[in-house]
Amino acid sequence: MPTFGTVCDGIGCGHLAFNRAGFDCAWSFEIEAFPSAVLAYRFPDVKNHGDMLKCVGMIESGEIEAPDVFIGGTPCQAFSVAGKRKGLEDARGNLSLAFCGIADAIDDVRGRDGKPPCAVLWENVPGVLSDKGNAFGCFLGELSGAGCQLQPAGGRWRNAGCVFGPKRTVAWRVLDSQFFGVAQRRRRVFVVASAGDGFRPEEILFEREGVRRDSPPCREKGEGVAHDLAPSLTSSGRGVERARETRGQDPVVAVCPTLRAGGNATGGHRPPGTDVDTCDSLIPVHTTGDGAPCVATRGVAFGGEIARTLSARHDSSPCADRGMDVVAQGMQVRRLTPRECERLQALPDDWAKIPWRGKPIEECPDGPRYKAIGNGQTVTVMEWLARRIMAEMTR
Repeated sequence: MPTFGTVCDGIGCGHLAFNRAGFDCAWSFEIEAFPSAVLAYRFPDVKNHGDMLKCVGMIESGEIEAPDVFIGGTPCQAFSVAGKRKGLEDARGNLSLAFCGIADAIDDVRGRDGKPPCAVLWENVPGVLSDKGNAFGCFLGELSGAGCQLQPAGGRWRNAGCVFGPKRTVAWRVLDSQFFGVAQRRRRVFVVASAGDGFRPEEILFEREGVRRDSPPCREKGEGVAHDLAPSLTSSGRGVERARETRGQDPVVAVCPTLRAGGNATGGHRPPGTDVDTCDSLIPVHTTGDGAPCVATRGVAFGGEIARTLSARHDSSPCADRGMDVVAQGMQVRRLTPRECERLQALPDDWAKIPWRGKPIEECPDGPRYKAIGNGQTVTVMEWLARRIMAEMTR
């Protein structure tokens, strides 16, 4: 079975995705306390070695193996507004260059052992593309082996591109989670690289025009979307089917409810016995209550698989008297629960709910769960990439 190594593993979003795609984890590096505890709970057979700066020495000494695939999402705070965008002046930003050093060490050891170079997958926020210190150009130059920072054509880095360097071919592309079966807009830069002869990073990230995963929304009424097209939130309001890339396997199809441009909810979860055009102001939010979910529409409750919401008159949901959560109570808006945030990242329910600091799992605090989930990757995006990497490795 092909192996992968992962740094900045977080709560194991990429780890989980690559396992599902048929890879076995060789090692993990994560330094934060709560994510490390999640990894230990969810992947008890995988050793977490902590600080990624130890990784090169451990690979070169043979303490850990040089895997087939190397993945990681180095800290994004250095390139985000929340982190004041200090770029490579921030120690966290410099971890992106340390990531390149690990990739080099893996390839050096694999070369001595007569194995092909590894495939590399890196993830970060789109802010890295516009970093004032040209952090992305420095990263590309280091990873491709150019020996200097690269400069973008036209003065700025585009959302997709490819560099054919003396050391590696490097491709990058901004992908949005909303096109991978989850109900959130989450744009991230994904970089795939390899020094292997015949391994084509551009084939992993780029698609033919007919299967793009960022197709513009339809502005006209239609009956559906073909299975091989990208999922989207369409203004026509139709439920969208997503056929996950499986390369010869049966597609896995999921249906996501959407909103019409006029505010009507449609899709795979229509309230039974209703005309969809009469259902105003529905918000497709998953329920975490103990009772049966229902939908509030103009003061009328319907059974279904969409969480109840405020009616068009902004009064409380008629489901509230059942003791279940609602989007709002009076004038107070309810925040998403940790479980709902896990679903937005395509994680299994309660993935980050673990025994913590001597307390049982039922008393796991919400605070570290929110932070860890927010710092994670969307599992469906990572799994799509993992399957395409597997297909390219075995082509």
